Amino acid sequence: MERTILVAEDSPTQAERVRLLLESAGYRVDVAVDGREGLHRVRLTPPDLIISDVVMPRMDGYTFCQAVKSSEATRRIPFVLLTERNTALDIVKGLEKGADNFITKPFEDGYLIERVGRIFEHLELRERGHFEMEVSLRVGQREVLINADKQQIVELLFSTFEELCRLNGELTEAKQHVEAHARTLEAKVQERTRELQGLFDGVPVGLYRSTPDGRILDANPALVQMFGYKTRAALFAANAATLYVDPEDRARWQALIERDGVVRNFEVRARQADGTVFWVRHSGRAVRNTAGRIVHYQGAVEDVTAQRRAEEALQRQRETLYQREKLAAMGSLLAGVAHELNNPLSVVIGRTGLLRKRLGEGPVAIHADKIAQAAERCVRIVKNFLALARERPPERQEVDLNPVVEEALELLAYTLRVDDIEVRFEPADDLPRLWADPHQLHQVVVNLVTNAHHAMRGTPPPRRITLATRFDRDRVSLRVADTGPGVPPETQSRIFEPFFTTKPSGQGTGLGLSLCQGIVEAHQGTIRLASEPGQGAAFLVELPVEAPRPSVRAEPEAEPAPATTGKHILVVDDEAEIAAILAEILTEEGHHVETAENGAAALEMLHRRTYDLILSDLRMPELDGPGLYRALQQHHPQLLGRVVFLTGDTLEPHTLEFLRETGAPSLNKPFAEDEVQALVRRLLSARD
Repeated sequence: MERTILVAEDSPTQAERVRLLLESAGYRVDVAVDGREGLHRVRLTPPDLIISDVVMPRMDGYTFCQAVKSSEATRRIPFVLLTERNTALDIVKGLEKGADNFITKPFEDGYLIERVGRIFEHLELRERGHFEMEVSLRVGQREVLINADKQQIVELLFSTFEELCRLNGELTEAKQHVEAHARTLEAKVQERTRELQGLFDGVPVGLYRSTPDGRILDANPALVQMFGYKTRAALFAANAATLYVDPEDRARWQALIERDGVVRNFEVRARQADGTVFWVRHSGRAVRNTAGRIVHYQGAVEDVTAQRRAEEALQRQRETLYQREKLAAMGSLLAGVAHELNNPLSVVIGRTGLLRKRLGEGPVAIHADKIAQAAERCVRIVKNFLALARERPPERQEVDLNPVVEEALELLAYTLRVDDIEVRFEPADDLPRLWADPHQLHQVVVNLVTNAHHAMRGTPPPRRITLATRFDRDRVSLRVADTGPGVPPETQSRIFEPFFTTKPSGQGTGLGLSLCQGIVEAHQGTIRLASEPGQGAAFLVELPVEAPRPSVRAEPEAEPAPATTGKHILVVDDEAEIAAILAEILTEEGHHVETAENGAAALEMLHRRTYDLILSDLRMPELDGPGLYRALQQHHPQLLGRVVFLTGDTLEPHTLEFLRETGAPSLNKPFAEDEVQALVRRLLSARD
């Protein structure tokens, strides 16, 4: 006979699972979603067995059980409660409500089928031996009086005992499994610990643990070696704070890690056991206890000295390239400015010379001399600007240091005067000549004076720069002192480092003093700083006095060339006034002079007649000086030796290259009358 089982379960998945299990065992199953629906189905068609969840909406399992057991028609139907708890109170409550059995969730499939089968086996026995009994039970502080038949009590207690046995067996099995798993885990932990220790000891990056007060708890061999200690114990004896060059760096690192809990890529200068300073990249994190207090730091330290040096070298190269590009751009600009200035200056100097010759002596002649002196000062300023802007290879020669200083001060005179800077120069009378590059020494003086000038910006007067030259045994010295605030002691050791500057951002590259040091040391000299806070700064440059190298045999001074007259000379210049001055100077020498406004006009004139000498500007529209020279190579090669070029910038690279390639003589603008006459006489005499 097929048994019927009613399952009351509000969980669709659980209800479906129980239904499939029971049907697979040959039972017919009816499902209700809660106790109320289950009670309705029981009253309509009483089942052979009821299995009910305890926790359900509308009517729970206990109420459902009590309702079934309260009816004479259904009280004999076995009632099984499904529960996640199986305590003494649960059992007593089940007895109170009339439950026959407990099954604890979760359960295995086979266990459910086995329990249901046993219930049906005992059902007949229970019906034959039925009688009721009253039992008084004390559970905790509660005494419960239960009316139930003895078989119900036995079944319920037995099911509970059986459930406990099952759970105990599962616990025993689980315990054995856990113990076995624990042994496996312990072995794996030991193996992993050995692996991690090997990794800790073998990794090439320094690893550590240390306390906030600087006590080193652990360190790997890489860190010990990095800081130059022979053993771990020797490193552990040191305090982490002493490994920093600057204590402020340690304080900043601790402030960051206490605030954020982690610090990454903190680059700082560190100190090895022997005092050697090197750069490290420090990353770490704070480890806190349950109270949130930091108990130790742990992290990694990497030696980045080589990387920093490479980055600094790259930065120097970039800065050098930038400075070269800037100088090249400045040079191109100044070359154009020089060309535009030198042309009118040539007119002023030339006309003043002609005027002075005609005036003789007198008040007007004195005015003419002053005009000439002012024009010559302008010429020197232009030349100094060009020398400063043009990058050129070092050219050693005999140099008098005093004129170099005077030219540098003349270049900077206006800016110093505007900022109310007093300048004093105390030149020594007995200075021997140096074997040096005058342009490089000029740059050293400009940089030192500019540095002193900038140091006194915003300081109260008097603001004074004092320069002095001296000769002592085998050395010539230059001292540049200012009355500024001085250089702080903590920065004096870095004052000559490339890119180090105490100026605000955007007001200096930090290369000026480094460049000075490089130039001075290239001349086998030294440069030193002497400074006290509030008492200004003084830079002392000392240069050795050496014989000229290579030695050059003194050539006898050439005698002035005799005057030559009656020659035909062509002057080519797009500046009509310059051409007119040259024509007038050469006409006074007795020559026949014609002028052309550019190279193209000059070629037309050369097709009509020949000339003994051709004076041509280099920079002209339509056809410039080099273009004219190439045309002469093709059409009038016999005239190439008669060409003299006029230029306002002999430092311009293309100009220098062209003059070297052609070997043509040149006359610098602005020119004086005697310069023009002497050059023309020499060239014409050489032809004759």
